[in-house]
Amino acid sequence: MPVSEKLLQKIETLPTLPIVVTRIMQLVENPKTAAVEISKVVSLDPALTVKILKIVNSAYYGFPKQITTITHAIMILGFEDVKNIAMGISVFDIFKSKGAKDAVEFDRVAFWQHSIAVGSCTKLLAKKLRYKNPEEAFICGLLHDIGKIILDQYFHEEFNAVIKLAKDENLLFVNAEKRLNDMDHPEIGRIVAKKWGLPSTIIDCITSHHNPAACENNQLVVALVHASDVFCKIQKIGNSGDTLVPQLQKTAWDQLKLQPTDLTKLYEELHEEVKKADTFMEFAKTA
Repeated sequence: MPVSEKLLQKIETLPTLPIVVTRIMQLVENPKTAAVEISKVVSLDPALTVKILKIVNSAYYGFPKQITTITHAIMILGFEDVKNIAMGISVFDIFKSKGAKDAVEFDRVAFWQHSIAVGSCTKLLAKKLRYKNPEEAFICGLLHDIGKIILDQYFHEEFNAVIKLAKDENLLFVNAEKRLNDMDHPEIGRIVAKKWGLPSTIIDCITSHHNPAACENNQLVVALVHASDVFCKIQKIGNSGDTLVPQLQKTAWDQLKLQPTDLTKLYEELHEEVKKADTFMEFAKTA
């Protein structure tokens, strides 16, 4: 049975975001929301509260003083950043399974290392280009390959076949997918992200990170995720299912406004940024 038909049959059983996170997303969309309302909702989930505070007090943000309450975190970071952190943590929690034991060469920890690195690189580039929301850029990069985890967990035989073909014939994962399946990981990721009610920016990055030129909206951040994916592959940070480096699209490179000589400095900054995001990796290792 084609993957698309299986997905339609399984769509109702696929994971959903926790109610608390969905409610946070709704509150952030409302311009009349007060910080205390978001604080109350986050506090309904003690585990999420602890994790958010752990990230806020980590080297990722580097605040000089300890932040002890969600209300304080919201006041310092803003609604959007707290929402994005909650979304990222929830995705780690949703995919707690480490994958099947017969996985052919797929290491979930290495996958999350790659994803966190792409998020870190996207955030770096976003800051350089003065993108309006660098934390959103981080989440866009973090979740760009979420379709692969969904494939591994819910369409494991098909996923294994793609991993094997990519390895045996030295193909990019996405090209191996196109050989074997009628639906690739960006499309699967898009369908689930829509089901979760994620912002259109994140959905576009999931859908078009291999082909930013085809994206009509949110072109800049999609280009940043695409470039970050390539840069992290070049630097061999983690592993997302294949070892090849995809070609960087000219349209994406043009938006970066970088000189080739800038890349050495970018790579140094990237490795530092990945170290700062170590708390995210702690959560990923338990996922």
